Amino acid sequence: MKFKKPLIHGRLVKRYKRFLADVLLDDGTLVTERGRKHLNTLIRVKRAGMRAVMLYVVQRMDVRIFSPAREVDPAYGKALDKAIRNGVEVIVAQARLSPDGIEFHRVLPFATF
Repeated sequence: MKFKKPLIHGRLVKRYKRFLADVLLDDGTLVTERGRKHLNTLIRVKRAGMRAVMLYVVQRMDVRIFSPAREVDPAYGKALDKAIRNGVEVIVAQARLSPDGIEFHRVLPFATF
């Protein structure tokens, strides 16, 4: 991933990272079970006094605003709401894809509707 300057130099102290994936069940239901578990982990991280951020990376340039697909997995939407109420930050990064790599473009607005 390429970042444009200016960057701030620093030292990484702690990092918790999770990668989410949707799962399509045999009955056609789409769930993000691990995603809900990871949101609960972020709540525990926040309660322990650390910064907790749910970072979504959007790899399409035609997106102007991001909102979780609550109609696809309502339980994930509720877990995200709980995480936000407990102080977990949400950041949506838009990234440009090219044959040379992935480049951060901008932060997108996050809509909770």
